[in-house]
Amino acid sequence: MYKSLNMRKKVRLSIIGSEVANGFILDKNTNFFAQELFSMGYEVEESRIIRDDEEAILQAWKDLSTNGDLIISCGGLGPTDDDLTVDLLARYLGVDIVYDSHAEKKLRVFFKRRGRTNTTLERALRQVRIPEGCQALKNSVGLAPGIFTRQIPLIALPGFPDEIKAIWPEAKKLIQEFSFQQQETRIVPVWGIGESTLFNKLKLDDDIEIGVHALPIGSRLFLRSKENSSQSLDNAEDAIRQDFASQMVEDPLARVIDHLIEKKQTIATVESCTGGLIAKLITDQPGVSKIFKGSVVSYANEIKENIVAVNPQSLAEHGAVSEQVAVQMARGGLENLKTDICIATTGVAGPGGGSKQKPVGTCYLAIALRESQQVYVARLYFPLGRDRFRVAVAHSSFLALYQSQIFFSTAKDWATTEFGKLFKRVNL
Repeated sequence: MYKSLNMRKKVRLSIIGSEVANGFILDKNTNFFAQELFSMGYEVEESRIIRDDEEAILQAWKDLSTNGDLIISCGGLGPTDDDLTVDLLARYLGVDIVYDSHAEKKLRVFFKRRGRTNTTLERALRQVRIPEGCQALKNSVGLAPGIFTRQIPLIALPGFPDEIKAIWPEAKKLIQEFSFQQQETRIVPVWGIGESTLFNKLKLDDDIEIGVHALPIGSRLFLRSKENSSQSLDNAEDAIRQDFASQMVEDPLARVIDHLIEKKQTIATVESCTGGLIAKLITDQPGVSKIFKGSVVSYANEIKENIVAVNPQSLAEHGAVSEQVAVQMARGGLENLKTDICIATTGVAGPGGGSKQKPVGTCYLAIALRESQQVYVARLYFPLGRDRFRVAVAHSSFLALYQSQIFFSTAKDWATTEFGKLFKRVNL
């Protein structure tokens, strides 16, 4: 290992791609790297977005490596002519380019199974090249391997987030070999409370530095101790837990799915304003075929009436966006989809359709439970724009299930919390 490695202090990011620089693709990778590195106790000094331009990329690497910091670069590892990372890295290091044997074999099998032409194969082989003497990092999702060179030092990864996440565990092990100055950290999710309200209630020692990142509903807190004290961080986490214990869960949906699998209970959804998003988020999780029955996207009133048995009189008297209709949607889904739990949503996602009584951002969320023979229903208000509204409603349903079915032993206990107080209970 190079003697200079024990002097490395920080990490610098280079995000390569004209599509990112031009705004066609949102840079989510900086966010991922920063959070991951923070959790490891490392600090990102800067992040640069660089066009697919040879001189611009080389100059950025030279600038970023001036202080001897580690560079994490992503993008430019594909098969097209504007994917420049491998060629430029080889030029920077003054070495030849070779094929990584593992990635090449994987690509050739991939093409053989799909009957692709040799012409197409030759083009695709560009993405399994690495500079000679560099270490290839296996990519279990895509075809292009990551690349590690100690000489700069630099870790090059593909631009696609799923491929980065697939390679990241191996990259983390390499990063941990460097004798960087680490600072102990805590990452604390607090669901179901706005940032301003949360910060008004937080009472932490002056020693604690706080960063924040928004959750779909709530905030993820990043805590550091100025004195790098584990005890200070333990005290801070305990202080937050005193007020927000039922909201401090990494992933409410994952916990709910595990709980349902353990209890051998099933779940389904009847969705109007969320348009199937809740079902999509559930089916994104592995293993849900054991517990997810299905979904009805009952956008039109006739679907609410004919498929999930909403009373036409309720629609006429109260409107589709109402407590009564939400409860009936949940009940109907429970019976017609033959499930143990049914989540139902009806609301005004916007931008139009609101009224003084039911403004844009209004939603009724109902959860029917066969075991307790009850329906929980709440009127929520998320005037956040159409997409964020749907996401907030979906995650509200997961948080409600986590708190009512897992964290609290009784509905009465749940009803004492700020979030639980929003829900009215009616008999099934």
